[in-house]
Amino acid sequence: MSASAVTSVMNAQILQAATEIGVLGTVIPLIMGRLCDPESTAHEVAQVIGRDPGLAARVLRVANSAYYGASGSVATLERAFVLLGVDAVRGIATAACLDRATVRAFRSSPIELESMLRHAVSVACAAESLARASHRSLASEAFIAGLLHDFGVMLQLQVDRTRLLAVIAALDAEPGRNPREVERSCGCIGHEHCAAVVFRVWNLPETLVAAVGNHHAPAAAPPGSRRLAALVHLADTISLETGHGYALEPQVWPLQEGTLELLGIQETLLSQVVEALPERVRELQQVLIES
Repeated sequence: MSASAVTSVMNAQILQAATEIGVLGTVIPLIMGRLCDPESTAHEVAQVIGRDPGLAARVLRVANSAYYGASGSVATLERAFVLLGVDAVRGIATAACLDRATVRAFRSSPIELESMLRHAVSVACAAESLARASHRSLASEAFIAGLLHDFGVMLQLQVDRTRLLAVIAALDAEPGRNPREVERSCGCIGHEHCAAVVFRVWNLPETLVAAVGNHHAPAAAPPGSRRLAALVHLADTISLETGHGYALEPQVWPLQEGTLELLGIQETLLSQVVEALPERVRELQQVLIES
């Protein structure tokens, strides 16, 4: 079988897995496509959230949390946009969709769900903080890309569970090994590839698809997505440095060479983000991820 035929079969398996865990053939692709589009207006985002009463209720619950300082004053989605802004609402709704999909996919999983979600929130927080200080126009996209950067892991669980278990066992035995190298040595389908296949079916912006698909090697991303990929890559490293790892990323490993130079980020900024991250993650996880 040719390489292209093997890829086609593998992609079909990934999409079948996505259907089985409920992230295809439902309202989620429509919602995620709108939420992840930076050109979406507040009205368009409100419309798509409003189609899912459960999601709308989650957004309002979070908007009324103490974290956002609007307790008891947000009764409608429109009010949420006025008080919090479209980017904050997009992030809240994206986190809710991620939570919903992940809970279903991780049933009977060898990966601890809480650790996985905490890692996603920490990478989102760090990526947004880094972007606000260095590439402010990317802050909203950095938060969403951080939330979704390991989305492909839930698909690996469905498509390639045996090999994924071998990866986890190898990392447990030698936590310092590069997880991507372990994936390759075990013949496991890469989680970046899994995510990219589904995100393209969801019609997510190509910049986001490329950033998530290259978050372990941002230099390989297309020029238009390279900085976003680098923000997620750096945020991932900071997340691990601050103890927000999980079974597939138990320990920090080196940044790809040139990442800091690409972003123009100084050590002082990194120190500030590292110092603030644990408390911010605790606060945000409480309100973004439903217990």
